[in-house]
Amino acid sequence: MRRPAPSQLTTLALLLAGAFAPAWAAPVLGASSSASAAGVTGTPNSYNQGSPPSYFGSDTSVNQTAGRALASAFANGNGVYASNSRAEGRTANSAGRAQLTYSLTNSGAAAMQYSMNFYIYGGYIDGLLRNGASLEGTETLAASYSARISVGGATRFLSNASLQRTMTAFTWSKTGVDLNGLDDGGDGYYSWGGSTHQIDLGVLGAGETIEILAELDTGAMTDVGTYDYSCGGGYGGYGGYGGYGGGSATCTDFKGLSRAFYGDPTIFEESELPNGPVSFTATALNNVPEPASLLLASLGLGAAGLTGRRRRAADSAAPSRP
Repeated sequence: MRRPAPSQLTTLALLLAGAFAPAWAAPVLGASSSASAAGVTGTPNSYNQGSPPSYFGSDTSVNQTAGRALASAFANGNGVYASNSRAEGRTANSAGRAQLTYSLTNSGAAAMQYSMNFYIYGGYIDGLLRNGASLEGTETLAASYSARISVGGATRFLSNASLQRTMTAFTWSKTGVDLNGLDDGGDGYYSWGGSTHQIDLGVLGAGETIEILAELDTGAMTDVGTYDYSCGGGYGGYGGYGGYGGGSATCTDFKGLSRAFYGDPTIFEESELPNGPVSFTATALNNVPEPASLLLASLGLGAAGLTGRRRRAADSAAPSRP
């Protein structure tokens, strides 16, 4: 019997180990948006590319004299996403959501421990009060974001932040994973940059499948009136000079606006990450040898048995000692 060469054993072991890598399909995509202002509700516009969609998006906008709102969101099959919301004026509300659902299957013959590695893009939320303006009565500015990843219906990753400004108070909160510990949002503006994270997906038996849902939301709300401010004047807008014009012009604008953005900062830059924003890894359980190790062990035992049989045969064929 011819024994396999060491190089052959190594190649075969690597091939078997690769066969037990996690199998996951391109995510199922979803996106939604809503916007309303001054009592008017916008109609969402949805669009997609490919079948099944490799890109899915939605946007909604409302533009009224008393208020404006817009929202947009998209999800891409390689894990790129963005959600954007903006509101100004009276009773303005906007919300955007991007969703990606991954299906992960253990295609191997043994139970494995899985983890999910993912990248969070940058973003910000703010409630901006314009220079010279002040809130009165129940006027409000608010913005928020929420990022959640659920595995089999159970939350495994959560990051939220929200802020609200009224005439009498400013409130601010962060919960879950803090994406920027150096920014407390106390100035009405909170932002974060890109970061990499990992979550444990648990153990999957051979042939088992789990679903992983990523939900990424932004929201913005305002209920503010307008204010007047000096915006130049006189001849050609340059003020009085040498007897020309004189006086000043008065402009009107909303007292403030709220914004929230979460996701790909260039609105479609999957090339930023050479391996994509999401990847899955599988690790053999501590008490269960990897398939490649099992193969090598069995080959080793077989070789040891063959050597023992040859030695016994040689001993029986040798002449007896006097």
